[in-house]
Amino acid sequence: MIGLGAASILAVMRQFHIRQVSYVVVAGLVFLLTVNDGSWASQTYINYWADPPTLKMYDKQLSTTDWFFRTDKRDLGLWLASQPGPLLVPLDEVAESTTRAWIMAAYPDVMPVPDTFQIPSNTRLVVPWLLEINDIRRDTRNYALLNSGVIYILPPVSEQTHTALLANIDQAQAIRRPNGDLMARVAPITHKVTFEPETKNILQLALGFGSDLWLDGWRGPDTLSLNNNAPIYTLDWAANRQPGHYYSTFLQLQSQDAKRIAGDDVFVLRWLYPTTMWTRYGLVRESTTGNGAVPDSHSLVLPSTISPGAYKLVTGVYFSAGMRLPAISLTSNTPLGDSAVIGWVKVPQPNIPAIPARAIRIQTSLADKISLRAVTADTQFDGHLHLSLYWQSMTNRPDLDATIFVHLTDSQGKIVAQQDARPWGGQYPTFIWDQGETVQTDYTFDLKNVPNSGDLGVEVGMYTFPDLKRLAVTQDGITSPDSAIHLGRLSALSGNVF
Repeated sequence: MIGLGAASILAVMRQFHIRQVSYVVVAGLVFLLTVNDGSWASQTYINYWADPPTLKMYDKQLSTTDWFFRTDKRDLGLWLASQPGPLLVPLDEVAESTTRAWIMAAYPDVMPVPDTFQIPSNTRLVVPWLLEINDIRRDTRNYALLNSGVIYILPPVSEQTHTALLANIDQAQAIRRPNGDLMARVAPITHKVTFEPETKNILQLALGFGSDLWLDGWRGPDTLSLNNNAPIYTLDWAANRQPGHYYSTFLQLQSQDAKRIAGDDVFVLRWLYPTTMWTRYGLVRESTTGNGAVPDSHSLVLPSTISPGAYKLVTGVYFSAGMRLPAISLTSNTPLGDSAVIGWVKVPQPNIPAIPARAIRIQTSLADKISLRAVTADTQFDGHLHLSLYWQSMTNRPDLDATIFVHLTDSQGKIVAQQDARPWGGQYPTFIWDQGETVQTDYTFDLKNVPNSGDLGVEVGMYTFPDLKRLAVTQDGITSPDSAIHLGRLSALSGNVF
């Protein structure tokens, strides 16, 4: 600006043929002005960095330097890079762009490892302070091992290991920043580190996405508790080849009619191990050495209004908005669209139904997996029959999706009325029943126009789609020839005269 002003003055002076001495005077004034303004600007800059302004961030007064450059991450990164011996650090911390930048020189290589990986006996646990929550990173079960220039990405640790690791962390050694703020707590690892097993589920699909990626499995709860409204799931990804894109993944919890209940999208380890760095390797479950799957964690925030029942876990991969990779079943080579169901999870009944004292008890078995324990029948003056059946699972998560049939038959065995439905209209299917869990199903029949309805017989049972084959029935120790449970006459069941 000074130069532009001086040039303008000199241009005017030339038009009026000002004597040369005047040019010298103007040049001297410009020089003095430049020195004065330069000194002022320099001192202003020095004063700014000596005492930078502050702002309120994360309930703490931070300088703009600390906020913008995240000097807390710089201090932690420099400390991590200077430490000898192996360190166990939360993966979320290592994957922070600032932390990763400061440990890059000391740990240039990254490698995911399988479940068979062993943590060195002299490993120390480092739990960093997190400015955003004013606490240490205590909730995560995803860790990385820093050792000999390599960052090993571990599978999520088991809940037992996580509890043991953090049992006394608040009393562990405190590592502080140069300004005295807490930076991390460090403790020796005295317990064996075990990893969370893959979730066993009725869907055992090998899933491919495009020509680059495939899903080796997933980890997380198959029963959701409303006390934990943000369950964590980890997808185990592998590469068929080195991908050419930075991929993102999504995980959704969907109702049976594909309505989205909760979801989470992530850019997979963007600053630590993006998909463009992945290399091809064999099945994790067959590998005892070398690389493992890449753990991809998602948090699903559940609505407080979620109903009991079965819900689908659905995942997919994309590299830009609207550009999802096609999913395919590698087992049957069947296209699945732009996403795939990887399993079912259960929201349990808030209260297990109690069998009423007035109920008629029954000893039955269906395919040695499900039992009908009791039945109640109530008739109303308006001719409506209310029937309740009390089922109990004999195994954990029976590997069948059964439909219940209820038939009312006349004396000739002809069906007068019937209802066929999956439990709770399909909301609580048999494949999510836990061993010993009682499930009540209810039915209403309008019999006001049915003569002698008290003489109607009641038979119930189960069958599966698409073959419509009934489950074999044993009643009172005797095999039923028609695979149905015969409950007797309505008048006997209800105790009322129709």
